[in-house]
Amino acid sequence: MNGDTKILIYEASLSFLKAACIRRVPGRSLREVRILQRTMEDHITSMTCNSVLSGIIESLPCRKRVLELSNKLELTNDPDLRTAIRADEERIATFLVSILSSKSDEETVLRLEGDSAQHFLDVVQEVVPYPNCGSITQPYISDARQRIYCGTRTY
Repeated sequence: MNGDTKILIYEASLSFLKAACIRRVPGRSLREVRILQRTMEDHITSMTCNSVLSGIIESLPCRKRVLELSNKLELTNDPDLRTAIRADEERIATFLVSILSSKSDEETVLRLEGDSAQHFLDVVQEVVPYPNCGSITQPYISDARQRIYCGTRTY
């Protein structure tokens, strides 16, 4: 899953928040709206990764930023935001399966060290109990977590 494609892991959530900046003009000055839009663009740029693997590694801090932005926009409990986050997390589960289905990508994962390795494992831990990752995906991710854990210990 390598290449020149740019990956935005929390794409649905950020698209929702970006649209909300435009829609939620009442009560905010034009200056405030422009600042929010600029902030959203900056976050989108900073959360764009060069590969799916780096996107997975950076996904937990990205999720934190999405939640902080939703709080700033007073959208934390918005059901459409929750739907977008759920779609993004299902996408992460799909990316994990793709990475771990590829021998070369799995070997790259097993060579991760330090914070990168820990962040990848943290994402796997987050996905496993996620109820919407699918009945096929969930056992596969559980098995992959064990392989990664054992594989990283041997390096």
